Amino acid sequence: MAYGHRRKGDCRDIEMLAPPGSAPDRIRAAVRTIQPKGKTPIAEALTQAGEALQGREDDTTLVLVSDGIETCGGDPCAVAKALHDRGQRLIVHVVGFGVSGDRAEPLRCIARAGGGRYFPAADAQALRAALSQVRESVVTGRALEPEPEPPAAPAPVNTRVRSIRASRGKVEVVPASWVRFPPRFWRLVEVETGEALPATRARTQRAKRGEYQIAWREAEHGSSTVVLPEVVELDAGETVRVPIDTGLQLSFPESIDAVRWWWLQPPGTPVIEYLGRDATLGAYGGRRPFVSGPHVVAPGTHDLWVWQKEHASRAVDLGPVQVEPGRLNRVAADFGFVVRFAAWLEPDHPYWKGSARGRSGKALYLIRLVPEGGQRPGLVWQLFKGPWLVAPGRYTVYLQLTEHGHNEVRWGELTVPSHGIVPLRIDSGVRLVPDSQTAPPPYRVVLVDLDTGDRIEQHDLWTPLPAPPGRYRLDWQERQHGAPVETLVDELQIEPGTLVEVGL
Repeated sequence: MAYGHRRKGDCRDIEMLAPPGSAPDRIRAAVRTIQPKGKTPIAEALTQAGEALQGREDDTTLVLVSDGIETCGGDPCAVAKALHDRGQRLIVHVVGFGVSGDRAEPLRCIARAGGGRYFPAADAQALRAALSQVRESVVTGRALEPEPEPPAAPAPVNTRVRSIRASRGKVEVVPASWVRFPPRFWRLVEVETGEALPATRARTQRAKRGEYQIAWREAEHGSSTVVLPEVVELDAGETVRVPIDTGLQLSFPESIDAVRWWWLQPPGTPVIEYLGRDATLGAYGGRRPFVSGPHVVAPGTHDLWVWQKEHASRAVDLGPVQVEPGRLNRVAADFGFVVRFAAWLEPDHPYWKGSARGRSGKALYLIRLVPEGGQRPGLVWQLFKGPWLVAPGRYTVYLQLTEHGHNEVRWGELTVPSHGIVPLRIDSGVRLVPDSQTAPPPYRVVLVDLDTGDRIEQHDLWTPLPAPPGRYRLDWQERQHGAPVETLVDELQIEPGTLVEVGL
């Protein structure tokens, strides 16, 4: 009989694989199919085994082989005693396979209650020896010797006591008044081996003589672990007090309600796209006031990176930040841009209506900024209008209004000051006015810049086509198949803040 061999977590998984009296070959074949995977319903298995053996007049031996104790709430000791006492000539032996210490006592109880013996078996060889003893007892009819008593504990020996002092010292952290204490945890890290000691939230931690750094984590989910650069030299019996007093507090424009992440990394290093890989990173995220700080950071010169919205932007380098040791450094990240759309573009455009993003439902497919000189990669924002944080400097702006209906357009230049949010105006363009309200939209409308040759395209829409100020030729293709590209206007001038309407 086997249990827990077919289903996980099912206390009813008990099956008679080979009934009493089965041929040895059948028993061997059944044993080879057993794959332990479930619960241990010993009491119910003993009950069903007793029912299968009920009415037999010969001496009967029941052998329980188990690698664990009852896990289904039964009382296997009481069942074994009932089987042994109810008049049947039945003995219950128990083999504990790989069971040690206090976990073996419940199995010993079953053997004692069943009038049998308990056999500990630490490996396959011991298991084979235990089953051989049971087999010999059944064949010869001789009772098994009781389980040997464990050896008596040796008598105590009088010894001399010699006191020595452990080579351990104590590190005490002294947080500044602005530091959140206790943190999620802090721990000591050996400088030579990099081995981290157990985490603690107390002010002190004991450690052996050596050199250490402090790893500090403020919160479980809102911050990462910061390894402070100061080396703590600890000697036996001494207490070293370490100030935790270097921090950074950021301030953002009031119009920005949240920053998903910000973090510091060495100047000039590649951006870490997924935070949490680097234990020395120091990344923080969430809504005010936690995201602004103050936060414990390492002193030195760092690049400040932000990831403003998880699904609408990418990482942006806001430039270098100098963190002075021993004080709370306050830094204003109050520079960036905000998109300002013309009234004729916002309310009626189908992309706005189809977007579920943003508090107002207003969205933009993509805005890309390329820094002057091309020394840094282009920055990309998707969906929302902003405002967006970006490092001070001069940028070339590219705009793509929808993913499939428009191409990317070089919109112009944008200068972000060292302080302040500047507007990026999308307020000029052209609109074709059909001669009938039921006329299907053209397959393609194209504005060709007469000075640069750049093309601005729109597909399958009557909506206004945004275009930066300039001189253009207006072409269209009425249908995709069978219609030529025609020039509607040889030259038209688009002024800043102006929508030019072209009647058909």
